[in-house]
Amino acid sequence: QRQKDIQSKLVSANARKEDILSKKAKAAKSDQQTKLERTKNSWNTSLNESKELKQTSEKRLKNAAERKDKILKEMVDEMQDVNKNKIDKVAKMNKSKELED
Repeated sequence: QRQKDIQSKLVSANARKEDILSKKAKAAKSDQQTKLERTKNSWNTSLNESKELKQTSEKRLKNAAERKDKILKEMVDEMQDVNKNKIDKVAKMNKSKELED
């Protein structure tokens, strides 16, 4: 009888051992999948942030180029106005000299 009890306890202990090992294996697999998911999500987030930064940077560069072009055009227009005024002034002076002569 005693040997049967020992045998029964051994079988029960082995069953608990198998159950514990099975649970640990499942937990490890689940933990690995969770880590993999977190890594994947983190990578996707970083990729999206990188794309957003690139778009923002491109937009800023475009705006800066547009402002530069606008300023250059205004400078050229202003220089042309100044030159036209000088030419008009010289022409006026020449005309008044001709009238004096």
